[in-house]
Amino acid sequence: MNALLRFVGRLNLFLSFLILFAVHGLLYFGLDNDDWFFLALAASLVWTGVLAFVQLLSRSRAGSK
Repeated sequence: MNALLRFVGRLNLFLSFLILFAVHGLLYFGLDNDDWFFLALAASLVWTGVLAFVQLLSRSRAGSK
């Protein structure tokens, strides 16, 4: 578990957002959804927020040791 938290703590959030946006965009475009752009944007923002929260937790946990 500590290795996973360290890995997420080192992630670049901007690069993660771009990769998530591309993958979600391909997914929703491939599913022939008319609102694929906005769905991909929303999903990418949510997952980037989750990654940022986990980074915050991992950094606060590392600082308390």
